[in-house]
Amino acid sequence: MLRKEIFNSMSMTKTDIQNNLLKNHQHFIAAIQSLSEEEFLLSLNNKWSAGQQLDHVYRSVKPLAMALTLPKFLPALFFGKANSHRKIILNLLRNTKQN
Repeated sequence: MLRKEIFNSMSMTKTDIQNNLLKNHQHFIAAIQSLSEEEFLLSLNNKWSAGQQLDHVYRSVKPLAMALTLPKFLPALFFGKANSHRKIILNLLRNTKQN
């Protein structure tokens, strides 16, 4: 399902992406809020705890939220324009799968 969502995101508008992020984060927040303090801090098999996951998501989304408010030309100016969205996404998926 993740691959389908990623490929669908290539044709999504900025508003669609913002709405999708908001919906997913609302689900994530609800899941975090349902945890006890012990569950929130629990780390099994040397994996991140829910609290660490929350911190990671917060730190990752903060710059993205700022980037979404920028005029369209600025990210391209700083990061260049992707010449193949599909190729970039496939490489990202491949690298993620290896980890």
